[in-house]
Amino acid sequence: MRNRHQASNSNAIQDHGANNFATIRTTSIVTKQQKEHMQEEMHEQMTGYKRMRREHQAALLKLEERCKIEMENHKQLLDKEYESLLQQFSKELEKLQIRHQQELEKKLKQNLTAEKKLQKEICGRQEQDRKAFETQKKKEYKANKERWKRELSLDESTPKRQRDATLQ
Repeated sequence: MRNRHQASNSNAIQDHGANNFATIRTTSIVTKQQKEHMQEEMHEQMTGYKRMRREHQAALLKLEERCKIEMENHKQLLDKEYESLLQQFSKELEKLQIRHQQELEKKLKQNLTAEKKLQKEICGRQEQDRKAFETQKKKEYKANKERWKRELSLDESTPKRQRDATLQ
């Protein structure tokens, strides 16, 4: 394009060779040159824009691919972390269940021991109460027997055999 532009300039100079105003160009030539120059600039701008657009599109695709790979890696990392946490929580839950079972067994043993002790204590108290009751009844019986003896011995109307039989 520039060669054509230079060629048109040299033609213009030759056309006006005899004229001293050879450097002055007509408005139509100037307008034509301006249009050509603007078209060249527009073409260069458009070419630059298209090239830049292709570069940006390629960069965008690369970025999308990189982000996709990064997302996959992150997802895999999170999945691994999730699995490890799941295993860790399962182990902790198992330990807690075992400890809970041990505590239950320990409390059961304590309760059984306390129950046996309480049962023994209650049996002991009942035995003491029974013995005290028997002792009291024996005392009452002896006291009643003594009272009957006295009453019978005071009552002379009953024969001696009957008194002895009653006291036995």
